[in-house]
Amino acid sequence: MSYHHKRGILLVKKYLPGYGVILIPAYDSDKEKMQKMKPDKPYLFTLSDKRNPRHHRKMFAIFRAVVNSTSEDIFPDEEAVLAWVKWELGYVKPLKVRDKKIYQVESISFSTMGQTRFDGFYKKAVDLLAFLIGVDPQELEEGSLQYM
Repeated sequence: MSYHHKRGILLVKKYLPGYGVILIPAYDSDKEKMQKMKPDKPYLFTLSDKRNPRHHRKMFAIFRAVVNSTSEDIFPDEEAVLAWVKWELGYVKPLKVRDKKIYQVESISFSTMGQTRFDGFYKKAVDLLAFLIGVDPQELEEGSLQYM
């Protein structure tokens, strides 16, 4: 199996009797990258759980469904829905500017939020938005499929 991703090496955690926990390449392309690494040379890896692009697109389909279910005065576009959801769910970080405390909404980009954290954000966002427009969360998810 070959899988092409732009950067990094995708590793899978396995247990190997006699050795304990090891990390092995997930795909042939990752194995090839590892074979190019020099022996006895230290490498630094940053751990993150791989994001699912389809799940990210599904989130924005839900935002489009909400935009189409509400007045333009409430949410003019998907970015407005996203910003509001982040604020309401507390995905903000405080900043101090000129002795004043302000808040900046956090990013949900692939590089800043892994899949596990995104799963939590997604679930809370769907629940919040479903409540806002008066539908069941499952109904909102199913209704958003037409916007994918």
